[in-house]
Amino acid sequence: MIIMKFLPTIDPSLGGIWIFILLYVVILGLIMLSVPKNTRIRLYDTSSFSGKQLKISKALKIFFLFDLILLALVPIQFESFEFIVGLVFIIIGFTFFGVAIYNFAQTPPNTPVTKGIYRYSRNPQVLGLSLLFIGINIISKSILLILICFLGIIGSHFRILLEEKQCILQYGESYQQYMKKIPRYFLFI
Repeated sequence: MIIMKFLPTIDPSLGGIWIFILLYVVILGLIMLSVPKNTRIRLYDTSSFSGKQLKISKALKIFFLFDLILLALVPIQFESFEFIVGLVFIIIGFTFFGVAIYNFAQTPPNTPVTKGIYRYSRNPQVLGLSLLFIGINIISKSILLILICFLGIIGSHFRILLEEKQCILQYGESYQQYMKKIPRYFLFI
């Protein structure tokens, strides 16, 4: 039975959601260490961002940091239905993200990534991280934290819209054709 509350239960303990946050940081670190340095630089390069894009990027980081800090204080109820559902989202999210980073790393610089999982989604990294964070927030059993997560995902969507404009400028007609064939996130979305 699903029992969600508006406010999260704050009870720092050894069996808290912080475990998943630590797991996220460790796995993200391992993924980043497994790719060449130039891939990491390309992934986090904001040198072509406008002032508006930089502000959105910083706001998103603050938003997700706030969410993670609250989540770190929430206990896990391992036997709950929300835990199982959240864990499924986390596993799918990590899988999408890891495969996306691998495909990104295999693509030469100054070339749009269109192979592998990018044949099904133009933004599989964001999709993977969104699923991951949705899963972590579902485990919290807090409607407020899930809403905060979705607001962050909506903010990520606006950042993606700005990034797509940048990709059109950088790659031109080939990227526009790619946009026509491949959905922004997955399937028809």
